[in-house]
Parts: sequence; structure tokens; C-alpha cells
Amino acid sequence: MLDRLTTGAAMELWPERIAVNALAPAGAVATENAVAVAGVNRMRTEPLETMAEAALALCSGDPATLTGRVTTSLTLLRELGRPVHTLDGGALVPGHGPVLTRDQFDSYRRAFGNLLDCAASPKAKGECLDGWLADAGPLVPAEEQKMARALLDYYLDTSLRPPDPTKAADLCRVPDPPAP
Repeated sequence: MLDRLTTGAAMELWPERIAVNALAPAGAVATENAVAVAGVNRMRTEPLETMAEAALALCSGDPATLTGRVTTSLTLLRELGRPVHTLDGGALVPGHGPVLTRDQFDSYRRAFGNLLDCAASPKAKGECLDGWLADAGPLVPAEEQKMARALLDYYLDTSLRPPDPTKAADLCRVPDPPAP
């Protein structure tokens, strides 16, 4: 019913340049209340920022072309090629930046593979960090390289070279293919 109401109102108000859209999250959203009360696992949710960014896109878009939409946040953001910013607009949300080209993805994949190889070796952590930044550096804006280095430093210590080596083995294990 909401989809019919949205498209009908969009058609009625289009001559007045008023957009009418319906937006839903693509999955559960990790609001503070959802985490505290419902026990929602943040690792299996959509960031709150994706809904905010999608709503901003709908509110600030051209009502002549961006109306009558019944969509989800991630679908809309992907369609518009719009990155997701933090709620204050100051930075990109990790994992929700601009879509990579095939060459950029291949470059990132090589950089990550080299990082995994370095982390599994006896090389110093600084050498691994420098290597990843050299390999993936062109994909990370200059103003974000310091933050990327800090996040990578944490990732190396907690996931790739944790005090308990079984954790790294489990995180980096390639899953077995499903049984036929």
C-alpha cells in the first residue's frame, strides 16, 4: 500500500516540483536502541549513516527526476554512486566509499594479498604498514592516510598477528566449499 501511495502522490505533485519517495533500510540498522534493547549484532547490520545518506540524497536530489521511488538505502546509494559519510559529514564511512573500478579493485586486492603475506612473515609491523600504504596508497586520499595507517596498525595487532594465533588462522581461513 505504501508503494502505491508514494507513486500516486509523486505523480500528483510532480508538476509542482515536489518529490515523494519511500525509503527503507536494506537490513537491520544498528541504532543505539536496537543494540541495547534488542541485542542487534552491529557486525550484521547496516550502518545508521547509510540511511541518513540515502535520505539526504532523496531530499537534495532534483525532484523532476528523483521522485516516485520506493527503494532501500543501499540500492539507492549504489544507483547514484554516492559514498556514505559520517553523520557530521566529516569523513567517509569505511566500506561505503566510492565504487572502485576494476583496475582499482585489482590493485587493492594485490595490496591486501601482500599485506597478508607480510603479516604471516617475520617482517616488522612497520614494514607491513609501509608496504600496504605503498601498494594501496593511490586508493586512499592523502588526508586519510594517517587514519588508514592507525586502523591497519590495530588490524595487524588484533586480527592478523593477535596474541592468540588460532584467532588469525580462523579469520584468514578460506571457507570450505559447500558440499554438493
